[in-house]
Amino acid sequence: MKKFIYNCLNKFSKFVSPALLATILAAIISGILLFIPPIHGLADNGDFYRSILSNGIYRLPTSYSQYSDFVITKFGIMQYFNENNVSVLSSQTLFIQLALLLNKIFYSRTIFDIRFMGLVYYLFYLGGIYLLTNAFVRPYRKVKSYVMALLIVFIFADSAYTLYFNSFFATKCLFEKMANDFFIFHFDYLADY
Repeated sequence: MKKFIYNCLNKFSKFVSPALLATILAAIISGILLFIPPIHGLADNGDFYRSILSNGIYRLPTSYSQYSDFVITKFGIMQYFNENNVSVLSSQTLFIQLALLLNKIFYSRTIFDIRFMGLVYYLFYLGGIYLLTNAFVRPYRKVKSYVMALLIVFIFADSAYTLYFNSFFATKCLFEKMANDFFIFHFDYLADY
């Protein structure tokens, strides 16, 4: 039995690296949370207007409270001149504009679905998970490496981080940067040795 388990794990490690395992697990956990109804995210506490108005998005009228009730998943896209031009240049604007472009191509030119914002951050997030895990375990495919990959998933696939993807809070930009900075720091550290 022990030999059978060893052979199975050996075959598994030939096809699935620890970084790929971590990326797949994080994709499943976060993908279900972000994209499958009911949609999860963070509600507006009054801070969204800074991000949405400067990017040509506005809140659609609803019958419920915008600050304490639900995650708002649909926003309007301005069809006229936006007088609220970008007042503060931030990297968040680049992500919002990319999400707007994808939304206009695949969904609607008048309604913005927050899941496109989540998708943009989700893709960068998965890249960060892969690079981070690869930086910590490469080139090894031992049991310790797979345990490290699971630990990275346990820490970084937490909904406390990923729920920001379906919102207009700028905190998610910091999370993406943190995951990628870990990779860069670790890569630079290993290059010295």
